[in-house]
Amino acid sequence: MLRELLDPLASPVRRSLGHCEETRGGRWALPSEKRAEMPDGIATQEAAGDGLLARAQGDEEAAELARVQALQEHCCAGAGPFLAIATVFCGLTLVVPLVVLVAADAPTEALRVVAWLCAAAGGLLFCYGVYPALLPKPAPPAPHGPFHPSRTVAAEAMIDVKKLHVLVNPVGGKKTGQAMLEEKVLPKFRAAGIEAVVHETEYAGHAGVLANELDCTGVDGIVVIGGDGTLHEAVNGMLRRPPESRVPLGIIPAGSGNSVMTDFSADGSVTVETAVEAIIGGCAPRADANRVVYGPDPAVDVRYSINVVGWTADQCMGAINIEGWRSLLGPARYDVCAFWGLLKGREASIKVEADGKCVANAASTFFLNQTQHFGKKMRACPNAWWDDGLFDMEWISDKRRGEVVRIFDLIKDGRHTSLVESCQAKSCVLHMEDDEGLFNLDGEVVRFKGGQIQIECVPASFRLFSKIPR
Repeated sequence: MLRELLDPLASPVRRSLGHCEETRGGRWALPSEKRAEMPDGIATQEAAGDGLLARAQGDEEAAELARVQALQEHCCAGAGPFLAIATVFCGLTLVVPLVVLVAADAPTEALRVVAWLCAAAGGLLFCYGVYPALLPKPAPPAPHGPFHPSRTVAAEAMIDVKKLHVLVNPVGGKKTGQAMLEEKVLPKFRAAGIEAVVHETEYAGHAGVLANELDCTGVDGIVVIGGDGTLHEAVNGMLRRPPESRVPLGIIPAGSGNSVMTDFSADGSVTVETAVEAIIGGCAPRADANRVVYGPDPAVDVRYSINVVGWTADQCMGAINIEGWRSLLGPARYDVCAFWGLLKGREASIKVEADGKCVANAASTFFLNQTQHFGKKMRACPNAWWDDGLFDMEWISDKRRGEVVRIFDLIKDGRHTSLVESCQAKSCVLHMEDDEGLFNLDGEVVRFKGGQIQIECVPASFRLFSKIPR
């Protein structure tokens, strides 16, 4: 029965493992006959850091296969306790009363009492589990932009924009990047007298390669049309350039999450027109990035994060990026996968050190943000700034399912902060229970190795086109 219920969600994974299927940004799943031809070590490598730029296409295919296999392993693991609770609830509330009242030819008064008591017990079990989610909601925190007005000197941030490289991911997110470029972006650039040199990304990580290798002589910036993942790649490519050859980056939202751009608007909505106008305006403040080392080799097992570093005891939340589920669930996959992970309630924890001090001994859910939002516009860290030289951390420990569901409900507009533990820091070390596992880095699923993840804020590491902070 369980297999039948889960088959619609599992079949996209099996399809991606069964044949060579093109996916977002040019990712591929490697068929088994080709996997057998690959060296043993390649099929388990995670494309990351400098290795992302150096790998051949065959390595990218193997890395994608390893990623999908890891997600498949974790997604349904540990669902037993939750399914047992759900079975008991359904049995008490529905099955037993129906059997007693319907199956019996002439139920006695005692049987009727038993039926009603079972239904009441099931109802009480349900209320005990979810009542925290039904409590009144606190007021949301006041909105603010990504850059603080007191830290941005407009004269230093301004650029006279005349020429730009424009990177477009034609199949990323909602797959609207190409049409957006031709209909809304290029006409406005031409009207402003800006020359735009267009480059299409062809595979996963290509935006990072272009941002790293394009000749930027006489160029005032690189603009990416895509989602959070495309901007993540571009920032990583830019930060591997020599400092003197770096140029500002711009983002025009065309992804399914667009959480980075959500920071720019009080109501969480940023239009293409607003983003283009910010680039034309030429204000490019300096933003922080977080250097994340997740393996024994800091030269290879490293990336820069501009959005979120997240870990949960239930790692199926990383399944938001399985391509078949992307098409099946769309943007709702953020809520579905996260909610499923919360309901399963698997027990695992990590130790968190911030600036050399232990701040948590048993965190079951942890996220570290440079931005206010992550996922599908969830305002996880409403006090975060992009230019304060710090990152914001929040974690959950020792919470019942109902309490976690309440946090999940309130996090969408930042009302959850009184229910979680939090702090700001310049550096952080996550000590994991397992030597290897999965975590979320700017929306991508990455495998850590060596039992720990080290994170350091790199202040003012890149420039990003934005409206003048006020």
